[in-house]
Amino acid sequence: MRGRRTGPGRLTLGLVNTYDMLRFDEAHRRVLVRVGPVALAYDANVALMGFPLQGLKDPARSSALTHGDQVPVPLEDPSDPRQLAAWVASTTSVASEVAPLRVLADGGRLSIWPMPTGGLPPQLGTPVLTTAKPASHRRIDCATVAASLAEGRSQLLLFGLGHKGLPNDLRERIDTHLELSGQSIPFETATAIAAVTAEVITRLRAAQQDRC
Repeated sequence: MRGRRTGPGRLTLGLVNTYDMLRFDEAHRRVLVRVGPVALAYDANVALMGFPLQGLKDPARSSALTHGDQVPVPLEDPSDPRQLAAWVASTTSVASEVAPLRVLADGGRLSIWPMPTGGLPPQLGTPVLTTAKPASHRRIDCATVAASLAEGRSQLLLFGLGHKGLPNDLRERIDTHLELSGQSIPFETATAIAAVTAEVITRLRAAQQDRC
């Protein structure tokens, strides 16, 4: 009797804050707006790690990040993904760009976590560090990530949001490093998120077709 075929694992895009650690700023909001369509298009989840969200409860700080005459919705609990997505939507000038983030939050596919100073949440999948400078003995490619997903093993792609990339201690703790270009070319954060996700899912879909 044949074994039961399982579905693919879940892909999660882990955004690790390495911008300002104390104050939520325009760069944080910008990456939230940009990650939503990518995650929705490629059926991925989003996990925010170490984002300084508590300061957004301050009406003055919240209003400072709005565009024009917009009035931000109250943010009573910044750790609530649905409230956070609604706040982002109320502070951006292009509502259509934020709609995917709200879909993710409403579907339980946007989660908020503290900075991963210890272990990473195991329910998010096997961590894979994305970097332009992978350790040679830990280097993998998008095909490897896709193969793991095809075999039912969830994967957590980690992206550092600041210009310094992911912290060194996180680099040392993660066994697999993913470099996209094959030439150690660094990408801007939003570009990296889109390019890596698209490449992994394209390879996953090809692997699923081969199995049919």
